[in-house]
Amino acid sequence: MKNICASGFKLSIQDKKALEHYLVVSPKQWAQDALAGMLNKAVKTIIKDWLETYKLYTPLDVPSNPALLIPAIVAMPNFKPYNRKWKGLIKASRKNQKDQEIWEGGFNIEDWQETALNAFYSDYRQDLYNLMENKIACRKEAFKHEFEQQLMRDPTHPSIPKHVDDLIDVVTAQSTYKNRAQKEAEISI
Repeated sequence: MKNICASGFKLSIQDKKALEHYLVVSPKQWAQDALAGMLNKAVKTIIKDWLETYKLYTPLDVPSNPALLIPAIVAMPNFKPYNRKWKGLIKASRKNQKDQEIWEGGFNIEDWQETALNAFYSDYRQDLYNLMENKIACRKEAFKHEFEQQLMRDPTHPSIPKHVDDLIDVVTAQSTYKNRAQKEAEISI
């Protein structure tokens, strides 16, 4: 077992509010799920692309357990790492500092899982960080699109904040505001 990303990822308070407006799970759980997706993609692709080559390479029966198969495939002399990089990811616009840690304690993965991640991604830790940053940027943009129009129609708001972080603060400060978890809690009662 190995602990990764223990140094973590920090959010601003507005980042957290934007995520909580849309996500049912915590930002840490979202990142854990994203890591699981990255791992699943790496394992499936490596096995799909290299299983037949491995069968030719080994005189033994092929293990069906990925914990044994992935290290064996990656150890083949002709295995070529994928060095996959994420493209088209965006960074969130921020007015305030990122000061809230959300990955306390990091994530635990098995050694063979890290082998798969290292074989598939050029830097899986940075990729996970970038995916989280991209998610925040997308949720902030969605928040902006959802609430700018509402504020424009509301005569009690003479202006619309220029920066998305200010918009998030104005909207979430309203006494009637509810994030997704609060809305779903009302429905289930």
